[in-house]
Amino acid sequence: MVNKFLRITAIFISLIMLLSAASCRTNEKNSDNIDSDVTEKVKNNKNDPAPSDTLKDDITDTDNITDSHDEVIDVLEPMDMSEEQIALGVNEFLCKYDLSGAREYVNTLISKHGDSEFLSSELSRIDDYELFQTDTVLYNGEVEHVFTHCLIAFPELCYNSPKMTAALDEDCITPHEFINIFNSLYDKGYILIDINSLVETEDDGSVSLAKLYLPKGKKPLVFSIDDVTYDSRKAGTGMVDKLILDDNGRVCTYTKHADGTEVISYENEIFPLLESFVRNHPDFTFRGARGTLCHTGFDGLFGYRTQSNPYPGEPTDRDTEIAQAVKIAAALREEGWTFASHSYGHANMPNCSFGYNKEDTDNWLEEVTPIIGDTQIMVWPYGAFIREGETHDYLYEQGFRIFCGVGVPAYLAYEPDGKSVFMDRKSLDGYALRNRHDKYLYLFDTEEVWDPLRPKEITW
Repeated sequence: MVNKFLRITAIFISLIMLLSAASCRTNEKNSDNIDSDVTEKVKNNKNDPAPSDTLKDDITDTDNITDSHDEVIDVLEPMDMSEEQIALGVNEFLCKYDLSGAREYVNTLISKHGDSEFLSSELSRIDDYELFQTDTVLYNGEVEHVFTHCLIAFPELCYNSPKMTAALDEDCITPHEFINIFNSLYDKGYILIDINSLVETEDDGSVSLAKLYLPKGKKPLVFSIDDVTYDSRKAGTGMVDKLILDDNGRVCTYTKHADGTEVISYENEIFPLLESFVRNHPDFTFRGARGTLCHTGFDGLFGYRTQSNPYPGEPTDRDTEIAQAVKIAAALREEGWTFASHSYGHANMPNCSFGYNKEDTDNWLEEVTPIIGDTQIMVWPYGAFIREGETHDYLYEQGFRIFCGVGVPAYLAYEPDGKSVFMDRKSLDGYALRNRHDKYLYLFDTEEVWDPLRPKEITW
């Protein structure tokens, strides 16, 4: 199943390579195999805290991100691509619920090169997709919410790094496991939805639970990812260093290993992996939804040190770091991701004073909101929630309406104040893989998704 998915991903990447002669290339072994121009740029800027500047010089504002489809229409030629590649070009628009863009793409090809049975069938497929997305029925069942942390991008490093093996093994999954889990969720009829669609805002600013309408036969899936910090103190232990943008404004990853090897990849983190998945399976997303990134602020965002007090040895050009983080946030938002607060300092907030929690919230609003934008979602650190009282009231005053904890059973209900809602999230992590086979079996089989690189026995 994984090999099939990766073969499809390779086809998609080949499509992207037609758009630019200097796109980033995946290399898990040696940076010498990366496109020579890109490699040279990276090597000549080893001290640059923002590699994305060298990888996508033409991104000077967020408008360049949203205009990428114009390149698809202008550049792609039928004689240059197989029918499968053209279909993936259509999916580029469908997975963002950009139906007009999809039709314009096909009609442009028809006007330039004449109609064909295949291109006409693609227009029909767009019509069918629109019907799939709009001919909805009321859903009355449970709403699943699953979450994980950033992936163990390099399992071979993780399981040879004593200081982080235990934590990453318990809290995270690998790319192999992520792909298999989401294949299973797709096969079982789940479809990604935006968590914000679960509520409606009332005239007084409170929220009420909304009626949920979905395509026939589909079950809702809310997906979230905690932290997305790439804490500099964990560098070299198995996670990537940061998110970057390639020449087409797409999110990929950058990692520099201890031996100096630099790795740029689309295959070792959730964001590019899920993006490839929905482009091949646009019926896995409801109206362009992806997931929610739950951000702290104590060590920046996306691998950029945007916080006001960097740790020793971290970049001190905060303005540059913030500028790069803003670009990443804009690109992710364009792909369909939303954002949430995970607190600033990731403290166990029920054990903290109201004074601490207020200051923590203020710090988050001051340092993180300008990068990712406003949000009404608060995800409690460690799943340790506060459902009423001073802290909850203050968060409500700051605009938070959807509060999330951690729990195995699906749960969505009003908070005691009757003005906001609470939702539990089911963890996708090493602990669950080791201990919740039966409880998760209706979603996926933990044995079948298990990465061979994850040890079966805990010896640390």
